[in-house]
Amino acid sequence: MTLERVLPDYSDPQFIHHLCRYQFAERYVRGKNVLDDGCGNGYGADYLSKTASSVTGVDISEDAIGYASNNYNRSNLIFRQMDSACLQFKDETFDTAVSFEVIEHLSPVDCESYIKEIKRVVKKGGIILISTPNHDTARIHLKSEGISICPHHINNLGAKEFKRLLKPHFNSFAIYGQRLKGSFIYSFLRTLDIFNLRLRLFSPSQREAFYVSMDIKKNNPKTEDYVISRYMIHQCQTFVAVCNRL
Repeated sequence: MTLERVLPDYSDPQFIHHLCRYQFAERYVRGKNVLDDGCGNGYGADYLSKTASSVTGVDISEDAIGYASNNYNRSNLIFRQMDSACLQFKDETFDTAVSFEVIEHLSPVDCESYIKEIKRVVKKGGIILISTPNHDTARIHLKSEGISICPHHINNLGAKEFKRLLKPHFNSFAIYGQRLKGSFIYSFLRTLDIFNLRLRLFSPSQREAFYVSMDIKKNNPKTEDYVISRYMIHQCQTFVAVCNRL
C-alpha cells in the first residue's frame, strides 16, 4: 500500500472534495454502528460520529491513527491501527461501512482481500460505501497540464474497471459520481460531451476561462458546489459506490 493523507483545512479544495463524500454518507449512518475503513487522519470518522450510534476508524498508518486519537475525542468514536486487507473484527460487526480513497492505494491482490474483508465485517442487509478517483477523467486532466499520475495511486480505475471489481462481490450496487456543479447551460453541454472532448481538446487556460463563464467554482469550491449523483458518471471526478450487503 502507498499512502497520502488529507488534513482538515476548509481553505483546501482537496479537503472540501473529500468532505463531500462524508456528507453524502451521512444519510446511511444515522443511528448505525459504523466502520470507517482507511480513515486517515480521522476527520471523516469524527464527522460521521455526530449522527451515527458509534464509529470505529481504522487505518494502517500509526501516525494517522495517532493524529486522529489526539484530535477527535467523542464518546462514540474510537480509532485503531489496522490493515484493511486483514480486519481484526468478528463477522457482521458493523451496520454500515465507509471506505473512501483506499482502492487506488492497494495492489490488485490486496484489493480483493480488502473488499472481502469489508464485506465480511458488515451485517447482512447493511450498506458499504466505497469511493475511488475516476482515472478516465483524471488522466486526461493531468496529461493536458503536464502532470504525472499521483505516485501514491497504484490501482487506477475507470468506470468499467470499478464495476468489474465490485460485481463479483455485490449482487446489488449503484455507482454515483461526484463533480462540480455548473450553470444550467453547462449541465446541458455536458450531456452532449459523451467523449469528454472538453478535456481532450482545450488547453488548461481555455478550460479555466470556460469554467468561469459557466459559473463553476473550481478554484475555491465549497461543499455545496459539488453534486454526487448517478447522472453522467463517466464525466465525474470521483466514483462513490453504494453496495448492499445481501
